Amino acid sequence: MIYGPPAVSTEATPTPAESALLVDLNLLSGTVSSHHLEVDLPKAEVDAILDGTDAKAAAPGRVRLDLQFLGDTSILVRGAVKVRLEVPCARCLEPADVPCVAELCVQAVKGAGAAGVGARRSSDDEDEEVEVDLDAPDVVGYSGHILDLRPLVAEQIAMAVPMRVLCARGEDCRGLCQACGANLNDLSSSASAGCPLCRGEATTPAPAPEENANQAWKAALQALRDREGDS
Repeated sequence: MIYGPPAVSTEATPTPAESALLVDLNLLSGTVSSHHLEVDLPKAEVDAILDGTDAKAAAPGRVRLDLQFLGDTSILVRGAVKVRLEVPCARCLEPADVPCVAELCVQAVKGAGAAGVGARRSSDDEDEEVEVDLDAPDVVGYSGHILDLRPLVAEQIAMAVPMRVLCARGEDCRGLCQACGANLNDLSSSASAGCPLCRGEATTPAPAPEENANQAWKAALQALRDREGDS
């Protein structure tokens, strides 16, 4: 995966956490071969990254990164981003606590872009197959003497949000009444007695997409068996 040069925002003064992720290479180049940094991300900053999703920070985040200088213009960035998120349960919508750890490994190359290092081929070999090393680090471009790690950290946090989670009840979560929306976990009736508030029929949590697919496949198989039995 190739990323263009990260843009440095000039609209607001960076927070302390953001400033720590803006690495001034002039202060490090020629003096050290590697650099380690650890940054605490306040909940407000994690929430800002998650804006537009249904997740929010349950605790401050933590970033640990090691920068290894491979030359004057290339830097290997490796580490992890740890966050605890609150994500609505897929059945009852109560917040589920989800610890997430996202591993990060990229190579920052000065001046690299989608048409540069990211192309990985020249005009002479456009018709040739190009082998992709899946173990090779992603490439991110940067310009000037500031390596902005904020977009990389933000991307890892956004990608850490799970598609579907259940609350602490797990598979025992009864979900919401499909008629009145009441949380069936808070009601004293049994799972087969229906909702005591609206007296509707017993409801069960909506199956996951893969469960829908399995049910459809089983129904089609049974229909085929029925047709074969009639013939």
